Amino acid sequence: HQRPLAELARAQNVTRRTAQRIETAYRHLCRLDPAADGVPGNQITAARRKAARLGWYGPLAWDDNIDAPA
Repeated sequence: HQRPLAELARAQNVTRRTAQRIETAYRHLCRLDPAADGVPGNQITAARRKAARLGWYGPLAWDDNIDAPA
């Protein structure tokens, strides 16, 4: 049984396996270059502007230990 990503984002708990799968996918996706995959520059710029306007942070803004506080 696979839960939709939006549902997982609102969940208070997820299984370790699900968390590991999300981490693996995130680490892969955050390293992709949209231009190398043929996304037009104007769409990349628009997406980045929208992310900035909404206060979304890129992968480098997050600490590696965000989910494992000391």
